Amino acid sequence: MKKGSVRVKAQDSLPAVFLALCIVLGGASAAGAMANGVLQLVAIVVLGYVGIARPVPWVPASRALVVGLAAFGAWLLLQSLPLPPVFWTRLPGRAIVVSGFATSGSAPGWEPLSLAPDATVATLLALLPPSAMAVLTLAATDRARRIAIGTLVTLAIGAALLGVVQVLAGPGSAFYPYDLTNPGKAVGPFANRNHLATLLLCAIAVLGTSVQHNGPRRSAAALSGVAVLAGGVIMTGSDAGLLMLAVLLTFLVTRVSTGHSAREATLSLLVAAVLLASVAGIASLWQGSSNTGAGAEQRRGVTIPRTFAAAIDHLPFGAGGGSFPTIYPAYTDPALASPAFVNHAHCDYAEMLLDHGVVGLLLIGAAWGWWGLRVRTGWTTDPVVRAALVMVAICLIHSLVDYPLRTATLATVAAFAAALATGQPPAVAEKHRRSRASRQLSATFDLS
Repeated sequence: MKKGSVRVKAQDSLPAVFLALCIVLGGASAAGAMANGVLQLVAIVVLGYVGIARPVPWVPASRALVVGLAAFGAWLLLQSLPLPPVFWTRLPGRAIVVSGFATSGSAPGWEPLSLAPDATVATLLALLPPSAMAVLTLAATDRARRIAIGTLVTLAIGAALLGVVQVLAGPGSAFYPYDLTNPGKAVGPFANRNHLATLLLCAIAVLGTSVQHNGPRRSAAALSGVAVLAGGVIMTGSDAGLLMLAVLLTFLVTRVSTGHSAREATLSLLVAAVLLASVAGIASLWQGSSNTGAGAEQRRGVTIPRTFAAAIDHLPFGAGGGSFPTIYPAYTDPALASPAFVNHAHCDYAEMLLDHGVVGLLLIGAAWGWWGLRVRTGWTTDPVVRAALVMVAICLIHSLVDYPLRTATLATVAAFAAALATGQPPAVAEKHRRSRASRQLSATFDLS
């Protein structure tokens, strides 16, 4: 085999390898600090490789994605830089820090904008894996992207089967990768059952698009995969996951059984997204509306309003990336204190507003605006783009009642989907002889 042929094959496998590494190791936020550190180091290498070896001209949607990631990183860096006391002491939410200096008898010095600078730096580092996955996908060949899609689906099915084993083995079994988890539920390689549901739903979006394109009769394998993935979502017991599964399957069945025009498909997807977002938010708040009883402090109906209240108190600049565990305890009810620890608001939009203030609001608006524009202009381009847009919608909607993108796995999957959704033309591969196995793998996930 020629040396050049080996090099090209290695390049084609890189997106899939990095995605697989993130799915296997990145299933927790705080509990997976060591694994996340490994992924961040690998991401730095990947970013350097893409910058040197695979420069590509960006299309407008790709440029917007890359600029958005860079702008978020720059903001996190700015939050971490020391500022003079004449500035930071006048900001909302800093009175308690100023009071602490006064109590100790010392004058305030230079301090960062963030009230949790270590957590903000950690958030900046957590941005590395999804950024690396995005640019790696944008610079990849068509073959590399299809191998990565196949890897995502294969690992998602494996995660669903692992969830079945976890449920059968029971709480405390060795099949749970993290100590802090949902015992007795299917969590797969995650610490949180809701995050497994998000991964499986994204894989269903890919296989569902394959069924839509090829027809049910020619897609027996894809239909079997959808059945396994849907069963996995049910095994998680995630309320939001089950709701999104019902909407997603209904949408896919409608698309397969009828021949909607591109305009009707776009409108139906937007309406489904809005309705699902509304129902998910209302159901979550209703379910957790009680402020009494065991575990009341953990319920979304309690944590989300309090996070919004904290966010308002820290406008316009927020309390800093990753500051929720530092700020939130001051807004809890001491009479309902318990050993339980609330590490996230379970509404990433509320937490983004607390962390980043007006900038967080702009980032949320930019994400939804970018997605809506891509649905409007890119829905009819090719099936891969359509599947990717559905995957991005799943992550954005689930963030209403959870924090999926705060795990390296789902942040990377979302970045992969966003890069595919840009419609960025694939890099041109060097000519080489493909093996029969590689041709079959590419054909399996050929949605075009």
